[in-house]
Amino acid sequence: MEQRDTPMARMFKLALTRFWFLLLLSVQSEEFVDLVRGFDGAIVAIEQKGRNGGASGMGAGFLIEEGRFLVTCLHVIGEGREFEVKSADGQEYAVDSVFASDVKTDLAILKLAASTGKGLKLASNSDLPQGSSIAVMGHPLGLENSVSRGLVSAKRFVDNVEMLQISAPIESGHSGGPVTNSRGDVVGVVVAKSGLKANIGFAALVEDIKLLLAHPNPTTLEQWLTMGMLDTTRWMVP
Repeated sequence: MEQRDTPMARMFKLALTRFWFLLLLSVQSEEFVDLVRGFDGAIVAIEQKGRNGGASGMGAGFLIEEGRFLVTCLHVIGEGREFEVKSADGQEYAVDSVFASDVKTDLAILKLAASTGKGLKLASNSDLPQGSSIAVMGHPLGLENSVSRGLVSAKRFVDNVEMLQISAPIESGHSGGPVTNSRGDVVGVVVAKSGLKANIGFAALVEDIKLLLAHPNPTTLEQWLTMGMLDTTRWMVP
């Protein structure tokens, strides 16, 4: 004969399930807090200057290789534009050169004048299963050093470039920020968000960062600031 649970037994099982669920959430929350602590000192704010010298926008970036290099988006620094790099505590970092850049993936790697001794670790690859937990750091709407938790939605091609599609709150100011796995290793760089739907973002792959590091196309800052400028010996500005 089939034995049925009594109402008291069902209540006990429900309470026990709820207890283990809340315990799991608590452990996961503590792990996430520890993960975010590992970002300390490695996330920077990049302020781009307009043609008139005033601030025209803010983006994010992150240090790698013990702080010798800084990864961000190409559109964050802007071709031919001045920019400033600052740490979370307001310290300004001197940039030696634009070590590598790529229009197709919208990535740029800056070489700093001096190593900071801090930096995030690059993951071996971006092969995360759908639904994997991720963390995203940046400065959404100018709110510096904000962290979001999200998921890997898919891996797909956008304009013939393979990217991670992520489900996380992405706003202006997140561009150039790191996307990390549950161990805090960088798997991508935030490059874009959907203009139609919330919580749909796209990240360039860590493999693209490694490719730029292996095959740089360095440009001095002096050269960088002349890109896109008119040759005043041939043209007059009205």
